[in-house]
Amino acid sequence: MTEGIINLIKELQKYDNPVGYKLKYEKVRKKLGPIIKDLIVSGEEALDGLHELIKYSETWSNLFALEILKEIKNEKSIQPLIDYIIKNEKKEYGDSCEEAMLALTSIGVPAIDSLMKEVKNQFEKKKFYIYLVGALTEIKSDSVYNFMRQIIEDYKKDEQKYDEWFYIDAFVSDLPEQGKKEILPLLGELVGLDRISKSEQIEINDAIERLKDPAGYEKDLEKE
Repeated sequence: MTEGIINLIKELQKYDNPVGYKLKYEKVRKKLGPIIKDLIVSGEEALDGLHELIKYSETWSNLFALEILKEIKNEKSIQPLIDYIIKNEKKEYGDSCEEAMLALTSIGVPAIDSLMKEVKNQFEKKKFYIYLVGALTEIKSDSVYNFMRQIIEDYKKDEQKYDEWFYIDAFVSDLPEQGKKEILPLLGELVGLDRISKSEQIEINDAIERLKDPAGYEKDLEKE
């Protein structure tokens, strides 16, 4: 890293202390705004420093590093972001993984292969990382849609394979992002299964409505 980048990274860590942690997000974000902008403009040159920052969770600099990576959208950030979610989602402060998810989604199609590989790997271990799955399923792609359909069909056939570890409602929630209405009959069959709970039915039906009529769904949402 250049001296300029090193200095910017140090400035981003300015509030990583007991006094800084007492401040609200909006205030810290405003104070660090120019630094964040400069790091975004620096692009790939700043990646090594930013990737180092996201190794340490529960800090201001970690959160802002994730936000910056979301704007830079560089393929080199894919694996560090995946690793971040795997490391942190199951912890108490796992909410920061949402920023990592959004950063992966912003990278888009180039992230699909790595995300698909990791999601499949975790499914084999009977582990469901909501933010990891969300990062994948929010990227519109035929390969993502085909994977989602395959999992839903398998879920319908094999109840024992998908026990309490699998969140079917969270898995199907992003299907409207794929825009494939031909999956509606399968979702209709899914929501009618005896093992689907009432709360899961609500979420699946919500996905069905959004997929059927996206514009109408948004209008109803505005009315409510």
